[in-house]
Amino acid sequence: MIKSYSELPINRYLDIKALVEEDLEPMDMQVKLLSILDGRSENELLNMGFQDFHALVQDSAFLMDQPVPSKKVPSKIIINKHTYEIKKDVSKFTTAQYIDFQTLTAKEDRDKYLAYIMACFLIPEGKRYNDGYDIGEVVQELGEYLSIQDAINVSFFFQRKYLNSINDTLIYLEFKTKRMLRKTKDEKTKAQLKDALERMKGLRDLVQNGVS
Repeated sequence: MIKSYSELPINRYLDIKALVEEDLEPMDMQVKLLSILDGRSENELLNMGFQDFHALVQDSAFLMDQPVPSKKVPSKIIINKHTYEIKKDVSKFTTAQYIDFQTLTAKEDRDKYLAYIMACFLIPEGKRYNDGYDIGEVVQELGEYLSIQDAINVSFFFQRKYLNSINDTLIYLEFKTKRMLRKTKDEKTKAQLKDALERMKGLRDLVQNGVS
């Protein structure tokens, strides 16, 4: 029985996500949900003693809370007895790796592609992205064995890095814009530069709120 997000694989999380969007009676929903978490069939669950069933319901209570991302991500993680390296430095991504990441995260239904997105960051130890291994097999393994908690932790880490990178870029652009503002004498250009600075400040506030 899965009792926490740290034990809940990506694929079963997606099954639960799809289930809660269905229009079901509460008891039907509960039985199907426990079947996903426990692995037993719905008939097996319905035929067990009520006390045992109630114990499973209590064990599923963790789903009432949202998973909380951790700010720390390890450099390596063992999944199904296989060691994966977590490539934290985006600047060292290959072009194909970066394009795949951007393409997958731009999809409206990107949750369905979570295992594929994780495969952009989790690389079999000693390998380069999609080189010397079957990435399809990696995606399948991550979907079946990587916990949604670990996936959220990795996603949160890279989201923070991405926002920090944007913030650094905005700081540099503000510096360049202020230099241009000091040098220009044209009033129209000054007004445009001041407007640009205000918009950059607004963007930085949004980014910093996202990082915090």
